[in-house]
Amino acid sequence: MDLVRMATSGCRWTDNELDAYNIDFTYQDAATFFGPGELPLPQVDNELLDTLDAGNMLIQTNAQLINYLDQAIDSGAHESAADDFAMALLQSLGYATHFRLICTRVVLPLNICGRSTSARANPNVCILDRAESDMICLIQENKPGGRDQIEPRAQLIAEAIAAFNYNNLKRTEMGQEITLLDKVYYKVRIT
Repeated sequence: MDLVRMATSGCRWTDNELDAYNIDFTYQDAATFFGPGELPLPQVDNELLDTLDAGNMLIQTNAQLINYLDQAIDSGAHESAADDFAMALLQSLGYATHFRLICTRVVLPLNICGRSTSARANPNVCILDRAESDMICLIQENKPGGRDQIEPRAQLIAEAIAAFNYNNLKRTEMGQEITLLDKVYYKVRIT
């Protein structure tokens, strides 16, 4: 069956779009995905590992992180609670630096079949490297049982395509040569 390729915003992508663009997935364990060598251990304050209740924590940023986690776990929490927790977690792990920003709800144009359209992609949270003008990490929340049954994997792929186009557009605007990216967090094979 031939599937139609249409300009669809990233928030509306489903497995149908993945099939239409011949996008498939292959599981890889961490060693294969990240390559040979040891992955660095994250630097986490011991208080986060040893203390369960935010009220018993001595360091305010640790207490805030646990409060964000508790809010995100609460099934009655507002929709942005998981995004707030992801931002706080990335900040506590040191991903926010002098030139790296943790951003929410960035709107990216989603070019379809080489054409600009009104389609957009909106990752829940992303890391923007301002020194390189690159979007280097995307986070898409899985919202099971929500009002609209979304497919986060398909949305994440749409967002990755939009981020790839964004990164290349920024390089073109800055007059940089477009080369293969050395920062890949999600492997996508399109046939």
